[in-house]
Amino acid sequence: MSPSVPVQASPSQQKYPSGADYVLAVQNPRLCFAHPDLKESTVEAGRWGQPRSRSGGSSVVFSMTCADGRRFAVKCFTRHVLDQEKRYQEISNHLSSIAPRGLSSHWNVEFEYLPMGVQVDNCWFPALKMEWVEGDTLLQWLDSHCQERKSVQAVAGRFKDLMESLSAAGIEHGDLQHGNILVAPDGTLRLVDYDGFYVPALSGLMGTELGHRNYQSPERRVEDFGPGVDNFSAWVIYLSLSAVAIDPSLWGQLHEPDAEHLLLERADFDAPGSSVRFLTLLQHPDSRVRELAQAVVAMIDRPLAELPGLGQGSESAGMEDDGERVAKENKEDVDSSRSGRPAWLQNHLSTINGNPRPPARGGRTFQGRRFRDTTLAACAVPLSLLAPILGMVGVLGVDLACTAALGVVGLLVVAAVLGWRSRAELGEMMSDSQAVSQLLSHIGDPAADYSQLAAERERLEDEESKRILLFTERQRELTQRLQREHAQVEGEMRAALILLEAEQTKLSAARQAAVDKAAEPFQRNWIESQLENFEIGRAYLAIGGEKVLQALTGAGIRTAADYTGFRIGGSGALLIRRDGEAVRVLGVGSYRAAVLQKWRDRRVAELSRQCPIGLPEQSVREVEGRFASQFRAVSDRRRDVEDSARAAKDRITVQIGNEREKLVELNKPAAEAAYAMGKEFDRRAAQLRSRGIELQSLMRESSILEEQRRALSFWRYVRFLF
Repeated sequence: MSPSVPVQASPSQQKYPSGADYVLAVQNPRLCFAHPDLKESTVEAGRWGQPRSRSGGSSVVFSMTCADGRRFAVKCFTRHVLDQEKRYQEISNHLSSIAPRGLSSHWNVEFEYLPMGVQVDNCWFPALKMEWVEGDTLLQWLDSHCQERKSVQAVAGRFKDLMESLSAAGIEHGDLQHGNILVAPDGTLRLVDYDGFYVPALSGLMGTELGHRNYQSPERRVEDFGPGVDNFSAWVIYLSLSAVAIDPSLWGQLHEPDAEHLLLERADFDAPGSSVRFLTLLQHPDSRVRELAQAVVAMIDRPLAELPGLGQGSESAGMEDDGERVAKENKEDVDSSRSGRPAWLQNHLSTINGNPRPPARGGRTFQGRRFRDTTLAACAVPLSLLAPILGMVGVLGVDLACTAALGVVGLLVVAAVLGWRSRAELGEMMSDSQAVSQLLSHIGDPAADYSQLAAERERLEDEESKRILLFTERQRELTQRLQREHAQVEGEMRAALILLEAEQTKLSAARQAAVDKAAEPFQRNWIESQLENFEIGRAYLAIGGEKVLQALTGAGIRTAADYTGFRIGGSGALLIRRDGEAVRVLGVGSYRAAVLQKWRDRRVAELSRQCPIGLPEQSVREVEGRFASQFRAVSDRRRDVEDSARAAKDRITVQIGNEREKLVELNKPAAEAAYAMGKEFDRRAAQLRSRGIELQSLMRESSILEEQRRALSFWRYVRFLF
């Protein structure tokens, strides 16, 4: 029966090997790989001796080490991807066309697409051979370095630079997430997993994946495959890095152990209004954290094409830094000052008695004589002359004259007062004074109100600190319980896997013994052919002289291949020739027969170590085929144990997750109320700032009006008449 010839899987063959199938295949790299680097390599083994695999959404990755020490990552696909070879070719061409100075750092990984990459069950499937990258995933790195604020801030800056260089090069990763971003030992970033890559040459194609759900916008669709598809993910990652760099305690508050996210997950994007994580970030004391969180919240419901890139500045993302915000507030304050009163009072006190009241005007004096003023002045002159005359007559004893004099003076005073009070300048000044007094009464004492507001805010912050501390402690208790119960499941799984490992070790030993036994005839024939090169006469053995050698030659024993051993008979030692016949050789007794046997055994041992003859590949396949079902059974049982443990851990995670959600729900009303109260405090503080500016403006107006009051006094009016 002729051996079957391996065939290449066609795109129509939808059934790709599973991860377990690949694990079985790569146990023998010489048989499953065609690439020369991989054919002579060794696969990294896990703790149970089997090839260690790293599983992704549609692939499984193995670490292969060549004889010269080079290390590669081999990615084996578990599903068919349309135009996969074309996509990787275009990606390779585009990356090759980018000058090194066009990259923010050496973030890209060298790769080679292999159409006939790995052979499974006599069928070839594509694989990706990649440069091995040393480093931790972003999640692993952040978990270990979250307290190192400068290091985290540096990585955040490098990530932003990386996003800018990708955008400038027309590249989108398609699945930006913690597992596809590696932090090298020197702190630089490397991107891996190029399955969803976009380059301009792929324009018009559909996406191959939607990316990790904890990093993608709820609006993303498979049709979203082009510029800007990474923007939402980039902002989510940058928010997490920047927030932890500013406040490391946020990592412990918002990240759960074993969770597949940084600070935010998909549930937060689906319901940002009720998300405790978003509320924590939006209420953070540092304005940078609040503004980054506000930017991400604002992006959730927007189409991906409208989202700004990470390098397009804070303004495009709906953010303002502290300087911009203060400048804006100051401008509003100046505008309010120029208008005479803030918006909150403008409508309320914009008119007095139905007429608009302009601000006080300086330099106001009596202007222009009226007919009444001229008449009063004309009458006042003769009356002023008459009054002294009548007064003198009164002194001489005429009472009527004295009374008349007093009447004339009184008439002059009354007329003057009436004329002064009727002046429009005085009326306008009095009206302005009344308006300013009303405004001052409504403004009250902003400084005292601000002190009260500060005291209320401090009480709220104290209450919030206690609430958050209690909430965080409850979360920590749930996390510790999750870790304990997961550890118990892991321990039970390890105990079961140890038993399976022992069984697999026995199977491996039995398979190797079967291979060795099957190889024995091939090795024995080669050893026997090589034994013919060892002549007894040239071995300088202590077996006697030339006569003994001639006797051996006469018996057909000239080389180590001509005999296989000896036995002691009734009449002495008998040598056993290769044909099995026992012969007596003159001069060879039991001692000399033993010397010959030891010499032959040493030659056999040396040749066994040098034997280049192994079992042919077809024979190896036949032996492995006899054990394949047993290995698969052990592998299935191992998978069942792991699946059972995973299911148990999932149940524990769901149970504690439900308790965590219940805790969040209980905490949410208080958090929302505190958030609303904080917003109300901000509104009142802004109002008090406006009131303070209005108070200063009114005090200036009051000073001007006081000067006007002196300029429009009664005596100034009398001087104005004359």
